[in-house]
Amino acid sequence: MTVICYGIDLGTTHTVVIRSEYSNGEWKNECLQLPGCQELKENDTAAYLLPSVVHYKKDGTVVVGQAAREAVKYDPEHVYFNSKIGLGGNTDREHKAVDCAAEILKVCFAAIYVRDGENVRICISVPAAFSQDKKKEVEEAALKAGKDFGFFKDGNVRTTEEPYAAFLNIIQCEKEYYSNILHPDNPTYAMLIDIGGGTLDIITCGFTFDSDGLHVNFRGKSPGDADEFAGACFDQKLMEKFMQDFLTHYHLQPEKISDEVLRKLENQFQIYGEDTKKILCAREKAYEFTPDIEGIELPPDIEPFKLSMNKQEMDAVLKPLIVNKDGLESIDSCIVKHLQHNMMSFRDIDFVYLTGGMSKYDKIYEHIKDMTQRPVYRAKSPLLCTALGIATAVHVEIRDDKCVDYFPLVEASRAAADDASSADPEQTAAPQTEGADAGTVREIPIYIDAPNQIGAAFFIDVDGGLPVEIIPKTHKFPCPLEFCDVKLCTTSQSRIDLIIFEGDNRYDPDLKLLKLKTIHFENAIETGTPVKLSFKIDANKIITFFGSINGAKPIQFDCYTGN
Repeated sequence: MTVICYGIDLGTTHTVVIRSEYSNGEWKNECLQLPGCQELKENDTAAYLLPSVVHYKKDGTVVVGQAAREAVKYDPEHVYFNSKIGLGGNTDREHKAVDCAAEILKVCFAAIYVRDGENVRICISVPAAFSQDKKKEVEEAALKAGKDFGFFKDGNVRTTEEPYAAFLNIIQCEKEYYSNILHPDNPTYAMLIDIGGGTLDIITCGFTFDSDGLHVNFRGKSPGDADEFAGACFDQKLMEKFMQDFLTHYHLQPEKISDEVLRKLENQFQIYGEDTKKILCAREKAYEFTPDIEGIELPPDIEPFKLSMNKQEMDAVLKPLIVNKDGLESIDSCIVKHLQHNMMSFRDIDFVYLTGGMSKYDKIYEHIKDMTQRPVYRAKSPLLCTALGIATAVHVEIRDDKCVDYFPLVEASRAAADDASSADPEQTAAPQTEGADAGTVREIPIYIDAPNQIGAAFFIDVDGGLPVEIIPKTHKFPCPLEFCDVKLCTTSQSRIDLIIFEGDNRYDPDLKLLKLKTIHFENAIETGTPVKLSFKIDANKIITFFGSINGAKPIQFDCYTGN
């Protein structure tokens, strides 16, 4: 049987589409070239990266991709980039983030439809730290974008958390990173750090194997307060530096420049910051540019503004975002917080795997290597890694045995395994082959343990005391309507409010506050009336809460727009 799956990595900076064909126990992956990508050689990764930028033109047409990115120079008011960060929230601009996401997905769906028609399985990425509201808007954007192509007829949009997908790519395509450090007696733990354009996700995974095969268990994810810390923060730092240099060059005061012109400058410098970062991440060559300046009266006796930045200057500007200093959020503070949440230390980690666009930045790689004192590997294709795993995730969900691939197990001596684990982390560990001195090779299945667990517990605030658990983190999804075993009573004659938290346990100081939910009564209800709380979870871990009074039909809780 042949199964065709598509993985869409809906990124903050770029979007990627991977076509995976599973037939006769083998995977064949293909990266789709989308309209709006840069016109480069086919073997160049950039040729498959669709800039996640949308331009709403004055004539009503919508442009997505590289042309939209260029439009920031002449029509910044109608160009939207980094819109993924705004999902699940309000905006003071004409178009919402969910609309921009829908326009980007339309380009992806059109290419998929041309390639294979409507009878395919499609899965879209979401950061693990995304809130319920952000995940829900990804669903809404996909439904809106897919209706013209016949996708998601049953309303079931599949999404997969990004670090989970990236790890599936390691398991399937990059076995050499863990093949020689597996121990038959103890679990092998790997930490994946996904540093994308707008989000940072961290996940820890345990490998164990027995007579049945290799089992992979996902232990935890990053705290939710790291969900908007990543590449866009680095771009923002560079933008602020460029803006300050520009104003200083022309002796301008910000308060004397109109808001429209300031926004135009900020948008331009944001794009230049992104370009600077990409170009200088692994090169010593300086990056120079002269911005297009329109609508500003500049002193005629001053030379045109031209900025040049080298790698050392960029490193100095970005250092505070890498190294924890003065209590500010940084890459290392996010890593430490993740370990604390999972009650682990660096000694428990066998190796670290970096993916996402920011993993190409050498300073981040070097700092994590020094900080953890563990072997650190970078994904072979950090910009494609997640998309490759997303398509695999669809396959995992539709198989009962949760087997994703087969692993060439080397039945080696413990001494040989210990020698391999102490090898130079700069070198890629290569799996041994049959006939090697250390042992023989046999193929064993790779299983994903409990892939449909919710992963985080949910709590409610009752009477101002400690939060009460209503959904354990081991709960399976999707699930139909299910009642909570908790006593809840009305505190008003007209409504009941509910504060819902997400986290590890009730003592977790970093419990993530979901939105305040409320239900209004059509008729006055006596204060103190018991309320039966229930919930359902869809295939994307989106939870809907209901309340039932005096045995009546459950009523869905509404959401306020604030926290």
